[in-house]
Amino acid sequence: MKRKRRPISILFAMLLVSMIAGCAGKGGFVKVSAIPRKDKQVTIEALRENWKDYHISYNGISKDQPKGLFFDPKDDDRKIVGKWWYTVEDEKTLGDMISWIKAFSQSYPIVQKITGPKNQVFGYVYCDPNYQVFAKASDARTVRIFELQFRRFQYSMAEF
Repeated sequence: MKRKRRPISILFAMLLVSMIAGCAGKGGFVKVSAIPRKDKQVTIEALRENWKDYHISYNGISKDQPKGLFFDPKDDDRKIVGKWWYTVEDEKTLGDMISWIKAFSQSYPIVQKITGPKNQVFGYVYCDPNYQVFAKASDARTVRIFELQFRRFQYSMAEF
């Protein structure tokens, strides 16, 4: 009996070590947190008003149907990159995208702050709170943001 348990425990230990090694990268951890609505300094209105101060990108099916926007400040040496994120070029397009997100979100859209390894603010994401923002630090100055994913809620019968 002990011989059968030993390979399973070794396999479990190897799996655990590989999971820890996969999560820990040279860049460090990234935190994505909602900005409270009472914080009037960082709102979608303020971000839109100062749109020229940011590199702005959207994620979604098309320009006409964005899931979310990210705002990467131009005046710092940090950057946000993403494979499925596309550049917003002008203020009218930005306004149309914000209107789309507000109109077609299931919940009230929120601004979320992306904080890097040394508690540095890399930028902001604006989207429905039902979308999960996945981000990873590539290095001390670069955060990679992935496509927005809809959160899958799990309910048990005890909740009804």
